[in-house]
Amino acid sequence: MTETRRILTGLALGALAMLSTQMMPARAAVMVDASVTDQVGGVFNYAFSVTNDLADLAIVEIDAPLADTLITATLSFPPAYFADYDPGLGALSFLAFLNFELGTVGPFTFDSTAPPGTAFNDFRVFSDTDIFANPGVPTQTGQVDLAQVQVPLPGGLARVGLGLGLMVPLG
Repeated sequence: MTETRRILTGLALGALAMLSTQMMPARAAVMVDASVTDQVGGVFNYAFSVTNDLADLAIVEIDAPLADTLITATLSFPPAYFADYDPGLGALSFLAFLNFELGTVGPFTFDSTAPPGTAFNDFRVFSDTDIFANPGVPTQTGQVDLAQVQVPLPGGLARVGLGLGLMVPLG
């Protein structure tokens, strides 16, 4: 009787675990956030961060405008990471020398002539495993979470938002 009870309890727990994983919404393994500041004169400064829960994340690729030479000239990245912009493909890539750390990494920064909403909207991530098993097929895709625009104004004030007219002191 005890052995039967153990088997039934094990089956019930296994079924419950399987049911709970199917009912829970999947959480994204990688999220990409960005903030943008309007530098005035058609130049925008972007700062990206990558939040990673994927153990073997190798590359984060973001859609970018074609032939924006300002990106290449101003691209910076944290130590132990690298960033590359391909103006012919319109792709901005963030890479780790080994793998991305778990948690949040950044900032990856650059200037661009592309205003918010016209580029840098979608991203793809590639894990070490998938790069070799499924070349060219992303591990995950998603949308960049872009923060509000800050527009510097004379006198140490900034206009925050898109035409909202709110004034706040800078830094």
